[in-house]
Amino acid sequence: MTQLAPPEVRRRSGLPRRTEGMTPQRRFLTSHLTWVHLGLIAVSLVGFGLLVQEVVPDRPVPGGTRIGIGTEAWRIAAWYALPTALVLILLFVAAGRWRPRPLAGLVALLWGGGVATFASLKINTWAASQLSIIGDGDPQTAIRAAVFVAPFVEESTKGSVLFILAIVARYLWVNRLNGLVLGALAGVGFAFTENLLYYGRIYRAAAQTYGAVTPDEAVQQLAFLRGVALAFGHPLFTMMIGIGLAIGLAARSRLVRILAPLTGFVVAALLHMIFNSVASQQQAEGLPQMLIYIFGYWGLVITMLIFAIRQILRESRLIRARLTDYARTGQLQPGDPEVMSRLLRRGKALWHGLLAGRPIATWRMQRAMTELAYLRDAMTRGLIDEVGRERERELLTTIAALRPVAVVEPYTRTPRPALPWRRHRPGVPPLGSPGTHGQYAASDPRWGPPR
Repeated sequence: MTQLAPPEVRRRSGLPRRTEGMTPQRRFLTSHLTWVHLGLIAVSLVGFGLLVQEVVPDRPVPGGTRIGIGTEAWRIAAWYALPTALVLILLFVAAGRWRPRPLAGLVALLWGGGVATFASLKINTWAASQLSIIGDGDPQTAIRAAVFVAPFVEESTKGSVLFILAIVARYLWVNRLNGLVLGALAGVGFAFTENLLYYGRIYRAAAQTYGAVTPDEAVQQLAFLRGVALAFGHPLFTMMIGIGLAIGLAARSRLVRILAPLTGFVVAALLHMIFNSVASQQQAEGLPQMLIYIFGYWGLVITMLIFAIRQILRESRLIRARLTDYARTGQLQPGDPEVMSRLLRRGKALWHGLLAGRPIATWRMQRAMTELAYLRDAMTRGLIDEVGRERERELLTTIAALRPVAVVEPYTRTPRPALPWRRHRPGVPPLGSPGTHGQYAASDPRWGPPR
């Protein structure tokens, strides 16, 4: 009998604890990651609530009253800010399909929209006031704060949640897409709340003054600029921190583990600084601002899009190569590497599992296969020592137990859901039912040509 490694040995390698014999509900409730994620979510919601109390109502201040955004303007701002956030969330979640982390993604999103925004508002306001005092009220101090203070403050507050998630669950950072997605979601949350502030303020200002445009037109113009033309701003900056952190976690060199996250943060802050600097000026070095925007900002967005697509294809090749190692030794079926390395085939198998009434087993099978591939990759690169063999046996045992009930290979024909009003011919079980194995069922022997 193989001797099991002590829990502290697995913990040092970042491997999850042993959960044999536990129900899924008990595994979820007894996992420390569950409570860490829930705690971070609670802190984020508190931060968002404090922000709302800070900016929405009118607040008395020494010498008068500070006008807030107001509940009406806040609701209108949310109506314009929500579509941009939803589109970006769907886009970045789709990019992380190889190793989805829904709870961590939710934490990053809410942290960016709550804690990061509230902390940045407080720190930026304090820094701007200090610069105004030093500059004797010079209007340029506001621009200096936006260029030299805000980028470092905002990237620090957004990126802090990535470091927290890496500390508590570094084993789950298996590729650069993890860092890209989590960093981008933190930026999406921050941009959403920031858009609420900008849209609400311009609506309230336009409603209280007589101008050439109505309050709705003013919000629509700003929403097109911030929600469409510059929608990738904050996600683009913070994903640099996530990519740098992912590179550092996957490196064996101690120097790279230190320099990669630091470099990611510096790049994020510098890009943010350049963005704010160009946005604060009508022209830069004699070139129109629009040309700098088109060739600079969107050029970088397209570059990151190409990078994400290349990473998705790279992960497909990696999973196929690592699972092939197990198929050659007979621990997996010969067709498993090809099926599990294709996102479309995995999605089709999951859909067929849903229609056949086996979605949970199918999803657990795909998750175990993916974790096995990344575990094998980490072991071959020396990131996890021999204790990984124990986790490897656990995953292979799980896969063997799930294989009879999960849909591994998608059916040759998409099964139809068993709706209550749909009648099946006698003797012909529906596709996907036990005994058909995803193939066509035998015909009714009583059927024949008309007599």
